[in-house]
Amino acid sequence: MFGLKRSSRILSTLILILIACGSVGAILPGAFAWGLSASPGTRNVVPGGSTSFTVYVTGSIPGDPNVNLMVDPISPAQLGITWSFTVNNVPAPFVSTMVVNIDPSKSPGTYPIPIAANPAGTPYPGPGNQATSVNVVVGGAFDFSLTLSPPSLTVEQGQTARYQIFITYSDPSYSGTTINVDVLGLGPGINYQIVPSPPGLNILTSTATPPGTYTITLRGSAMGVVHQTTALLTVTAKQPPFDFAIESTTGSQTVKAGRSTSFTVNIMLVSGTAQLVTLSLSGNPPDTTYSFSPNSGNPSFSSNLGISTGSSAPPGTYSLQITGQAGSVTHSTTVQLVIERPTSPSSISLSVNPTTITMGDVISVSGVLSPGVATTVDIIYHRSDGFELTRHVATSVSGAFSDSFTPDMEGPWSVLARWGGNDDLEGSESAAASFLVEAAPPPQASFLDQIPGGLTTLIIAAIAIIAIIAVAATRRGHKTDNISRQPMASATRRCSKCGAEVSLSSAFCPSCGERLQ
Repeated sequence: MFGLKRSSRILSTLILILIACGSVGAILPGAFAWGLSASPGTRNVVPGGSTSFTVYVTGSIPGDPNVNLMVDPISPAQLGITWSFTVNNVPAPFVSTMVVNIDPSKSPGTYPIPIAANPAGTPYPGPGNQATSVNVVVGGAFDFSLTLSPPSLTVEQGQTARYQIFITYSDPSYSGTTINVDVLGLGPGINYQIVPSPPGLNILTSTATPPGTYTITLRGSAMGVVHQTTALLTVTAKQPPFDFAIESTTGSQTVKAGRSTSFTVNIMLVSGTAQLVTLSLSGNPPDTTYSFSPNSGNPSFSSNLGISTGSSAPPGTYSLQITGQAGSVTHSTTVQLVIERPTSPSSISLSVNPTTITMGDVISVSGVLSPGVATTVDIIYHRSDGFELTRHVATSVSGAFSDSFTPDMEGPWSVLARWGGNDDLEGSESAAASFLVEAAPPPQASFLDQIPGGLTTLIIAAIAIIAIIAVAATRRGHKTDNISRQPMASATRRCSKCGAEVSLSSAFCPSCGERLQ
């Protein structure tokens, strides 16, 4: 029984609470079904200027009463601030713009603007209202500056010059204030574009734009303040399209298989702005490799094409194509590579004998070409004054050779042997051998030089001797005449065998019978 009564009391209390809530609902229609907000929370404005906020009335109110938007009666108007709503006194939901005007004499500072929404038929202020607030920041005198960067640009006809726009506000509270801009000083065939973010200015030239230097003026205005800045634009004549030429300084090279050779390639700029040219080679025979140094560059430049052949590279004449390519521009040149069959090395030894001679003597040179082959080698003599004499000397089948040479000048000499090679052997050169040619000794005095008076004295003496002989002969002649007058003795001779005296008229010795000669 007690429990039942207690339950009845609880139920009665709940009914009273529900009735009370219904009464409040009549006073606070839809208190928790609608709302009020504003955006943005803060605006910057200059004295004498105006700004605006967006006010949102959301949700719905039972009975759809008109909602009245107002600023809290703590009268901001007395502070030099007035406002108005573009939409007001209509049922929720709706959006309205609150325009706030600032008196020119308003001091800088931050001012809160309390906003209230009051449904028709409810008291104000009262629990049936909604409230929010925004801030108005009143700055000092508004000002700004403009700068174009870089201060000057150069483009060809038809190209675009791109500048950056830098805006500086005198008071940071004005940051974001819209600056209206236009561009002056554009020449023929020039247009412009404003880039919003980041702020920039594009100047578009055309092929009709005359070459020259133009002063580009950027003018900006906001809140009655106007400023401008300038930059220079130089337009140059449009360059012809890029082109280049390629050539080799040597049209042909000959190399033995297993050896290397090279070509010098010149790449010349013909027109336009230089672009990267890459080199390549085609047509090289088997067992050969190549490389360019460098393999690319901006004309004009030179490159060395090195070609290495293997010992098994087939002999023959090959046309090699050297190609340079830069994008769609391609040019080529052709060279000849002649590969000969490989050869073996050779060597030459050489010696001189003696190493010191007297002027007028003969120097002997000998040497050996190895491997031995019957051919001709060059013997090259070098005088101390730089004169060079070459003599051609034949070699034997074993490669031996020699030469005899009479130097014509005193002083140090050198000599070497050189051979140009043949189809099987490479050419070679000996080390130089040296020898010395000394002056000849002075000649000894002659017999005449030793006689006082020389040849004259000798002639006089000879004449005197002849005279003496003549006189003596004359005297002897007289004696002969006397003797001839006497009888002559018979002439005899002796035998060579027995020694007997025999008459000259006898043919045999009368003593021994020996035949006489």
